Amino acid sequence: MRVPIASLGPHMDGQRVRICGRVQRVRHKRKIAFVVVRDGSFDDVQLTIKDPELLKLAEKLDRGYVICAEGIVKASKIAKKGYEMIPEKIEVLSKSEVPPFDPFVDVDHTILAKRLDRRVLDLRNPRNRAILVLKGLVTRYMREYLYSQGFIEVHTPKVTITATEGGAEVFPVKRFDREAYLVMSPQLYKQMVMATGIERFLEVGPCRRAEKHHTKKHLNEYFGLDIEMAFATDEDAMKLLEDSIRYAAEKIFEDHERVWRVLNEKFEPPEKFDRITYDEAREILKKKGFEIPRGEDFGADEERALWNEINKPFFITKRPRSARPFYVMRLDEDPKYTKGFDLIYRVELASGAQREHRYEKLVENIKDKGLPLESFRYYLEAFRYGMPPHAGRGLGLERLMMGLFGIDEVRECVLFPRTVDRLTP
Repeated sequence: MRVPIASLGPHMDGQRVRICGRVQRVRHKRKIAFVVVRDGSFDDVQLTIKDPELLKLAEKLDRGYVICAEGIVKASKIAKKGYEMIPEKIEVLSKSEVPPFDPFVDVDHTILAKRLDRRVLDLRNPRNRAILVLKGLVTRYMREYLYSQGFIEVHTPKVTITATEGGAEVFPVKRFDREAYLVMSPQLYKQMVMATGIERFLEVGPCRRAEKHHTKKHLNEYFGLDIEMAFATDEDAMKLLEDSIRYAAEKIFEDHERVWRVLNEKFEPPEKFDRITYDEAREILKKKGFEIPRGEDFGADEERALWNEINKPFFITKRPRSARPFYVMRLDEDPKYTKGFDLIYRVELASGAQREHRYEKLVENIKDKGLPLESFRYYLEAFRYGMPPHAGRGLGLERLMMGLFGIDEVRECVLFPRTVDRLTP
């Protein structure tokens, strides 16, 4: 039976094992060959070959070959890891052509575009593969926490007949003989769910935005983790977001050290998140030389300046109405502001709000934004028959990875990135 390479060690001295993986490098020295094999467990093992028949086979091995080996684990003071494996049998399962770059050596010197063109090779690098593994774990534990809080996962449509939420950022598609659009986010659908009696909504799925950005933090297709909950406020949504992120980070820190150390040896779960209002953020930025007219949103430079000042995750609350969508509830004491918030964790990675649940107010908001009511006919209908107060947020999982682990480039946080100029592989 095959065993993971990560489970091997000097403590297994004398035991017979079978390992399978990919050849990382081959080195010949007189009548000995050293073959380093790596598998998906973020570890490798050195095969020390002395057998004449296996030496002949080793001469044919090269980087990328997929092999299985059976043999004896041997503790060794000379071997780098304190042990080696003496193979008695090697089976070649798949050969490999010479790759355009070595994912174990050349990645740091290979431009990202070339790496993404050969993404399969790029992900053989332990650091790059660890990003996707950790993203899967983050998603798992975020879900786990939300399930424990009574959330139900519901899957919303990804194609719609109208360009909702304004229409400027959606992709048109041909659906049989009708024009349709890829849904930008589940926002309107998850609010409609609040009228069904399901009071706590969760969805993990693709979000697509037709924005022509060329930055390190933008994708045209990313994966969002959306929630919506009835009888809740913006404060409830912020607390839930903070608690779920900290829960996921702590689980990874405690249970998956082998993986996170590959990516970031300084990783630690975040402590309590700070909160500042939009106007307080403007004052901080003013002292740093940024003049932001009241009502305008912050850009990447401003977010970076705020992060450098606060240096911990923080919410920006009481966002101006002019910078928020129509479904965000206004503040009763000052309608120029809303119960909307953003979470900054190195970059902006989540937005949320208490929603406007009152039908008449919602219609008024849509008109004030200059949007056609007809485009929101089915959405509005859900509010005509008793909609509970509700709040929620959208979270980009790739952006969350950037925040938690200090990753600088969002394209590294998705299997096959989709950007303005990339549709392959």
